[in-house]
Amino acid sequence: MAVSRDGRYVLSGYYQQSVLWDAQSGRPLNVLSGHDGNVAVAFLDGQRAATADPKKGVIVWEIPSGRKVTSWVVKNSDRLAAAADGRHVATAGFDDKSLRVWDAATGRRLWTRDGLTGWPTGLSYSPDGKLIVTGGQSSVSLWNAATGSPIAKIAMHSQVWAVAVSPDQRLVAAAEPAAIRIVDIESKQLSAEIPSLGESWFQDIAFLPNGRHVAVVDLKGDTLIAALATRQFVATSPDSAVRPQRIAISPDGSRAYVGQRDGAIQVLDLASLR
Repeated sequence: MAVSRDGRYVLSGYYQQSVLWDAQSGRPLNVLSGHDGNVAVAFLDGQRAATADPKKGVIVWEIPSGRKVTSWVVKNSDRLAAAADGRHVATAGFDDKSLRVWDAATGRRLWTRDGLTGWPTGLSYSPDGKLIVTGGQSSVSLWNAATGSPIAKIAMHSQVWAVAVSPDQRLVAAAEPAAIRIVDIESKQLSAEIPSLGESWFQDIAFLPNGRHVAVVDLKGDTLIAALATRQFVATSPDSAVRPQRIAISPDGSRAYVGQRDGAIQVLDLASLR
């Protein structure tokens, strides 16, 4: 799930395809096909988006026309993230436990790091594009985005399913099944923990643009907003029957787009938290 940097489009990944939506009307604009397996998505800029799957590789699309710009074959692209300037994309593979960075215009591989600890289920760039963060088996790792050099590996308590970097680039939020854990990037240490309110399975996480709140989706049925200052959840989605899987926040922080297990997208009003 991704929102374009101008807030005009939402891109959701499904099995073998992704769908581009008009963010305001909710109208589907294009179906982007050509994949085999579950599709990960990311926007490169206001005119391009990238999609990836574990079997066929990466495709770059013109937005909103849906014209295929370029593609390259790479196995094990289960996770996808894009640098803010749109020049590079990172992919992470479960089977080979790899992290790779690519030139988004040419598909040229810039570097590879193999042998990550467990499945790299979390993947994110820092807003300035200088840092890549991965989450895996009981750990969060920081990488130099230009060279692939490891910077730090921080121990966690269980599998990290998603990671996000704060707008000020000081913090990493990591989603474990039963807690949100906060890593201080400068000290490279855990700085806070926000435990779940009960039985949970946190699957995806995102910072709000204000940097004071994080949003997390719980496969058990809730989307939750946590305040970093109090280390407490301050808002819960109104429909607990929904089974959320992915989340993306609009650039102005007014909306959360939640991808549900049935393929629908739930739109939540976050205006009071801006």
